[in-house]
Amino acid sequence: MRADSIPLATRGTRARMVLTPRLSFPLKRTPASLWKYARADAMIAVCRATADALVASGIESARNTVAYSGVDLTRVIPPASPETLASLGVRLGAPLVVMVAALVGHKDPLTFVRAMDVARRTVPNVQALMVGEGDLRGAVEREIATLGLGDCVHLAGYRTDADSLMSVADVVSLSSSDDGIGGVVIDAMSFGKPVAATAAGGIPEAVVDGETGLLVPIGDATALGNAIARLITDRALAEQMGANGIRRAPQFSIDNTVTRTLEVYERVLAARSR
Repeated sequence: MRADSIPLATRGTRARMVLTPRLSFPLKRTPASLWKYARADAMIAVCRATADALVASGIESARNTVAYSGVDLTRVIPPASPETLASLGVRLGAPLVVMVAALVGHKDPLTFVRAMDVARRTVPNVQALMVGEGDLRGAVEREIATLGLGDCVHLAGYRTDADSLMSVADVVSLSSSDDGIGGVVIDAMSFGKPVAATAAGGIPEAVVDGETGLLVPIGDATALGNAIARLITDRALAEQMGANGIRRAPQFSIDNTVTRTLEVYERVLAARSR
């Protein structure tokens, strides 16, 4: 069954329904969307920005609970091998920036490409790996060609080893124009990697600007490029931010997510029994 058909399956029943929105832009005003959110007994927002977007869309705050989207901090991530990096076009020994994101509008991959053009002016040998696929791939490829970044920015497409690739990065970046909590930046912090990202959606709830990474305005390729270059050239700052990220990551443990989620389901079921 398709995930978007599950709410319709509750139509005409007394089944309880809990939704977990993940993005921070306003809800679609289609009849199906309006019915779905009106029908839901509770919403579990993955960050405060998502909860605020729900309220701004007319959802009562009493039906919203924030349960930060968490990561498994116990998993062991093998680092990507030099052979894997070389197969993706990465020049070995050079500083590496990794962005893991679908090549779609709200991830704004074109801003990342332009940011790498800026970063390259300070760090001429920098390498970037974009991990993800999407309908903007053609536009991204054209921008890379236009800016002459073919030897700098490499498209890896969809990968199942994205964590391994991030684990060998010097900087993890995210250029979203709108986002939920930005799970990639939480992964990056848990790996001890400094983050250069836009202050979109719930990203500032995870990344503390100046402590675990550098945040810049949405769509500002120059600021993002300069932040990336700063983290590459100031290794003491980068290492301190990486260490701070490791200490902060437990706040976003999957165990906390599970506990908060169970609390919502138990509350909804208890209300039904009453």
